[in-house]
Amino acid sequence: MSTKFEIAGRALPELFQNAAQRLLPALIDPEDVGETHRERLVVEAEDLSSLLKEWLTALLNLAQDQRILFHRVQIERLDTTPGKPYRILASVVGELFDPLRHPLKLPMVGLKCDQAALSQTQDVWNAEYRIG
Repeated sequence: MSTKFEIAGRALPELFQNAAQRLLPALIDPEDVGETHRERLVVEAEDLSSLLKEWLTALLNLAQDQRILFHRVQIERLDTTPGKPYRILASVVGELFDPLRHPLKLPMVGLKCDQAALSQTQDVWNAEYRIG
């Protein structure tokens, strides 16, 4: 089973931040996650759609592999220099997963972003992605 999301942002960093913040409530109640742990993530890809896909998969892997649930993210830098891999640098704030305090809405096994597409209309970036 996969879940489809649609998001928008006035600029690419806002779009990527909104994608992460929209993902969180699908996994867990955001009010249940504190802010006691900080991680930095660096993600690279060849195009914007792949970057969004890799970004969301990196956040899911953080929860699945390192047992860190994020509460908020801050996009520190998003590089889209032509001829180079697109790159995102972000701070992720949350806490370690505690099964007694963090009831999950989805099983945290094998989740990934399996589809992502971006488009720009006038001053707004739009994206659709699927998590499954």
